[in-house]
Amino acid sequence: EEAGYGDGFSIRLHTFEMPAYMRIAEILGYELSQIGIDLTVTIEERGAFLDRVMDGDDYDLFIWGWVGQLDPDRAMFRQFHSQGAFANFTYYANPELDQLLERGQRTAPDSDESIEIYRRAQEIVVEELPYAFIYYHEEVGVNHPYITGWEIHPYPANTYQDIHLIDKER
Repeated sequence: EEAGYGDGFSIRLHTFEMPAYMRIAEILGYELSQIGIDLTVTIEERGAFLDRVMDGDDYDLFIWGWVGQLDPDRAMFRQFHSQGAFANFTYYANPELDQLLERGQRTAPDSDESIEIYRRAQEIVVEELPYAFIYYHEEVGVNHPYITGWEIHPYPANTYQDIHLIDKER
């Protein structure tokens, strides 16, 4: 009501055939209906969804995942720099953030300066919120004690990067 939408409004959400995303869409539809927002959910085949989001802008909202990155440049530049290549789906632009991310690319990653650059960059993103991060998937990895030479990597995409180092002592 304070924002001028006391009578509610309609909005479209797109996602693809992933059980977790479909459940989130259902929950969002219910929750938004409680405050007068009519959410139309479209579940698409993954390829059609990717075409919609990556090659166009025929959506109001979408649900999609992003795998965490260990490198802050990879975690932020593609999504939040105004020239962020393929992952700036919201066309988000903030000149201060662009400057910070460009500086971050030229700064030693293990330096205090780098930490401060990316801390400020995160503050801007959280403050302006071009995306809403509503779902966090946690993965658990285990192995037997007789398997040595391998550790679970904190970044799921790299889970098997050192599999060639495994020794089996049994």
